[in-house]
Amino acid sequence: MNLFIYLFFMVAFANFLKVKISFFDYLDEFLLFFLMCWALLNTFVDELHGKRTIKRVDLGLITLTIILAVWCLIPNMFAVLRSTVFLQLYTLMVLLKFVIIYLSSRKIFMKRNYAKNFRFIKGFLYSYSILCLMIFVINMIHPFMRSYGERFGIHSLSYGFSHPAQFATTIIVFTVVISYFDYLYKKQLPLIYLLINLLLVVSAGRTTSTGFYLFTLIVLISLVYFKKIPFYMYIFAGVPVLIIAKDRIIHQFFLDNDQARGILVRTSIQIATDYFPFGSGLGLFGSHASRLDYSPLYQKYNISGVWGLSKEQPAFITDSFWAMTIGELGFIGVILLLALIMMLLLNIINYSKGTSIDKFFIILPLFYALLTSPIDTVFISNGIVLLLFAVIFMLNLNLHYYKKTEFKGD
Repeated sequence: MNLFIYLFFMVAFANFLKVKISFFDYLDEFLLFFLMCWALLNTFVDELHGKRTIKRVDLGLITLTIILAVWCLIPNMFAVLRSTVFLQLYTLMVLLKFVIIYLSSRKIFMKRNYAKNFRFIKGFLYSYSILCLMIFVINMIHPFMRSYGERFGIHSLSYGFSHPAQFATTIIVFTVVISYFDYLYKKQLPLIYLLINLLLVVSAGRTTSTGFYLFTLIVLISLVYFKKIPFYMYIFAGVPVLIIAKDRIIHQFFLDNDQARGILVRTSIQIATDYFPFGSGLGLFGSHASRLDYSPLYQKYNISGVWGLSKEQPAFITDSFWAMTIGELGFIGVILLLALIMMLLLNIINYSKGTSIDKFFIILPLFYALLTSPIDTVFISNGIVLLLFAVIFMLNLNLHYYKKTEFKGD
């Protein structure tokens, strides 16, 4: 099998493997630099051979990435309160990881057709889902797995992953990739596989993941089997997300509660106001760097005593991606970041071929990242690598399928 397939599975199960092997906790950082260096080397070699290396569709994305990087570094040049240079650069690379890995992976992994390996991949993923379903049923009868609380009337399970949310993300990625392959080559969806994985996502007990899965299921079935969909159907598809997630969203972000995530978001807005226009600077609020070198801002804004935000117990400091970006980049920096994400989505849409259904499939992983970003740090965690690899995987299938179709047409 191709290196990409091995890396895809390695990234998919990184949060499972890191429970026993600590190296996998740093796999995303390793891949960030490995893929970036590999892509730069390929670009250099192509330039030597007179090949065009940077596509016109990528110029805007690269330019905006540079602008955002400069914006992030400006306050660290003259601010009195700052993190170490290493932690600033580390936070910057982690923040821009989603763009770097996308462009690097697309440069490296587009030549070989991964559809040739898909019979094995599909068999493995089907077997994995059936195995997890069997474990779920056995655990219902004779509980033996760790419970992460109770939601939807059942115990939330992680199936060996370090957290149920990571398992849910992995199942969602597998579902989207398998479904796109079946749509591409059979013009249908693997309905039994979709239903099995729905049960698995529900058993993980993540409200946002479950809502997203139901939304995706309704939209995909409508797109694939009914072709033309009235606008109201999209509203109907969004109802599960609203019903399942609304109570949690209201409780955590709109009520004056003492939960870490809500406090982080409210405090980040205050920091962005006090440190307008640049924010506090990299590595000082809501980021992993601010946990490694405990930031004085937590004491300054009187939240160092909150459970999960203290120096002794900093586990919840990175609980919200947008709290980090609002606090560290300021309001203008957040606008630049949102523009960069939207430009990435447009880049993927423009780069891919086929119908709007193809393009919808391919951007689904990033849509999931956006949906979960207020209550998670998926954009800067190892989860974003898996989501981007899913995008690259589907782009590869897409380009080779339509290239073959065009060739046959000629």
